[in-house]
Amino acid sequence: MAQLIQEYSSVGIDSQLGSTVASITWVLSLEELIPDLIVDRGEGRPHRYHLAKATMDDVCMVVTAQQTFIQQAAALIVEGKPQFIVDPRDTLIHILQGTSSLPQLHVAWKVLISRMRLGVKTWEKYIAEYQLQVGATAHSPLSTLHC
Repeated sequence: MAQLIQEYSSVGIDSQLGSTVASITWVLSLEELIPDLIVDRGEGRPHRYHLAKATMDDVCMVVTAQQTFIQQAAALIVEGKPQFIVDPRDTLIHILQGTSSLPQLHVAWKVLISRMRLGVKTWEKYIAEYQLQVGATAHSPLSTLHC
């Protein structure tokens, strides 16, 4: 887990985005979709509205990285329990890649931001649970026996 925490804090997803934690923080800082982040392809297009390509690419990388770290942490501590999924079935990403409804684009963004915040809380919870497990093992009577 220590290596995983180290990678989360220091290993970059992309040279421009920085570490995973910095990248997640960057996405979360974009609470509202501003017009510069939205592409309107014009009336009559089935997927008229979508996020700008560069932003969409970055968001996809960040969501994937966040999910990967959550899964790796969960594998160390949560056996048999369902794991948190940032974007179940990539539903929100799919909408952000194109929709005919501007309000739907905004709602998908808000939900994704909320799910990413829950992902951060889940990550922190997994770390705390792991530290409790390690602490309990280190202080158990079996680990203090000298043979």
